[in-house]
Amino acid sequence: MFGYPPAGWYPDGATVGVVRWFDGSAWTEHVMPEPLHSRQRARALVSTVPSTAEEPTG
Repeated sequence: MFGYPPAGWYPDGATVGVVRWFDGSAWTEHVMPEPLHSRQRARALVSTVPSTAEEPTG
C-alpha cells in the first residue's frame, strides 16, 4: 500500500465542485458535491495570497 494516499474524499479532477471517494487503493464510482466548508477554506487561502501583478496606473 506504499505510495497511496489514505482513504477519503478528494477533488474529482474532472468536475469542479465534486469530490470522489478513494478507498485507499483505487478510485470508486462514489461522488458528491464538494462540501461548502472546503470551498470557503480554499477561497480564504486564495484571498490571503498577495498579488504579484502590477496595478495599472491612471
